[in-house]
Amino acid sequence: MSSDSEVPNLLQTVLRGGAKTPIVGVVYRAADYDSPGRERAGAWRRHVLANAALRDAAYMEALFRRHFPDAPLVTLSSAPSRADIGDAQHLVLLFPDSIGLDFTPVERAFDALNVRIAALNGRGRFFPLDATNRRRLARRRRLERLRLPEFAFLMVAAIVTPVLLLVDVARGHR
Repeated sequence: MSSDSEVPNLLQTVLRGGAKTPIVGVVYRAADYDSPGRERAGAWRRHVLANAALRDAAYMEALFRRHFPDAPLVTLSSAPSRADIGDAQHLVLLFPDSIGLDFTPVERAFDALNVRIAALNGRGRFFPLDATNRRRLARRRRLERLRLPEFAFLMVAAIVTPVLLLVDVARGHR
């Protein structure tokens, strides 16, 4: 991980731009981050958000200000537009979790505006949001939402546990 002094240089390298181009930080908070709904998928949504270990907006703003003290910061609660970021050509999306769980529509909207995007996540990691990283994040986001690895482990445990108990009983350990 980069030290505090290396992050602005890393940003310039990642975005292949100079310090003269405007950089804007973008905080996106889905409306249900603080209190997920109680409708059909509300319990599942609360579970996914709790496991994502979301950082609050104040923490993310402080993290951004520590690395980019002079850059403007925009807070969004819906789909972004060009008016939200002005003439900025470089954006730093502030993911409150490690993978930007709800940021796919925001990334698509900014991609359509033809701006270069990087991400600073709640763990303090900085990385470019190029096509390769966006595909990797999409896969991780699907796994996070569906919890497939956990369910696979549960199924294996449910099948293997009775077999191991029978083996113990057959050997006389119980």
